Amino acid sequence: LQNFLALGAIIGGVIGVTAYLPQLWHLFKVKNSTSLNMTAWLIWLLSNTLLFVYAISIKSIPYIITDFLFTFANLLMVVMIIKYERPKVFRKE
Repeated sequence: LQNFLALGAIIGGVIGVTAYLPQLWHLFKVKNSTSLNMTAWLIWLLSNTLLFVYAISIKSIPYIITDFLFTFANLLMVVMIIKYERPKVFRKE
C-alpha cells in the first residue's frame, strides 16, 4: 500500500507539473510576458523551493521528485517572464 501511495504522489505531481507546459509553450511562442504577474510566479517559486528543501530534509523520494519538478517549472517560468518582458517588436535582437 505504501508503494502504491508513493507512486500516486509521483503521478499526481507529474500531472500537476504538466499544467505548466501550455503556459510555458505559449510564452515561448509569443515571446511576450507583459500580461503575466511576476510577483505571483515568484511567490510560487519560493513556495515550491521551500517544499523541495523540506522534502529533502525528510528524505521523501516521491515529494523530492515532484517538488523538484514544480520548482524547476516555476524557475523556468520566471526566467522566461524576465526574458520576454517586452513584446518582440520592441526588443533589440
